[in-house]
Amino acid sequence: MKYLIQHPRQLAPLLKALRAQADLSQAQVAAKLGVTHQAISALERHPEKATFDRLMRFLGALNVDIVLQPRSQQEGSRSRSAPVEW
Repeated sequence: MKYLIQHPRQLAPLLKALRAQADLSQAQVAAKLGVTHQAISALERHPEKATFDRLMRFLGALNVDIVLQPRSQQEGSRSRSAPVEW
């Protein structure tokens, strides 16, 4: 299944759901990655504060990939010339 993320707030519940879907506890993911349970909890609560490397390692432990693709005009998204919010 594909998930469209347009704002960092959308990521936290999705990360928890993906972990649950993989049938892994926070402790199990932590053990796989060699980090503490608290580190996984913090990443799930505030993924916008995590480094990209940590996020990628977390997703790798869940067997999840990130796919980047251009926005399509037909999907009702902003035009490509729209400014990117920083």
